[in-house]
Amino acid sequence: MSECYRGVPLAVYQRMYEVLAQALEQVLPSGIAPEMVIRKHVWYNSKYVGIASGQVQAWFGWRANMRPFNDDWRTLYIDYVPNKLPREERMRLFGQEFTQKIDGMGSFVFFFTTSFPFSRRQKVLDQGLTFRRIDDVVHPGVLMDACQFLDIQLALLSNIGSVLLQLRAS
Repeated sequence: MSECYRGVPLAVYQRMYEVLAQALEQVLPSGIAPEMVIRKHVWYNSKYVGIASGQVQAWFGWRANMRPFNDDWRTLYIDYVPNKLPREERMRLFGQEFTQKIDGMGSFVFFFTTSFPFSRRQKVLDQGLTFRRIDDVVHPGVLMDACQFLDIQLALLSNIGSVLLQLRAS
């Protein structure tokens, strides 16, 4: 994994796209191809991703705004994150549960959706998902060590996209 795109191992970056594209193929109306919806994504805001060594951290990946296809759906994201923040900063930004899951990971991939009510977080956990809390909402998703991400079956990962989208509707 020596080749990189903006610090993301190229194999991971390409695999993230493949996961999102295959997930969208399962839910998009006929005639709409995943590449028409998927966009590059950089989450670069110190309020949400923190500062380490004097630099604002960034989450790089892909996103697909799914709201035009169903009012209950939100944007799906799949991001690569170098785990460089001090633990105290991770606790403040991500919460205890998320921080515990990323402890020991050099970098991670988070496949998630947004804006799920915090009051319904148990539903997220009941689906076998994890979440990142931001104020009074959670971002439910699946968290994976970036190296292990490459070893997980594509079909399994892409099915998670459907679960994430249907979470709000059920």
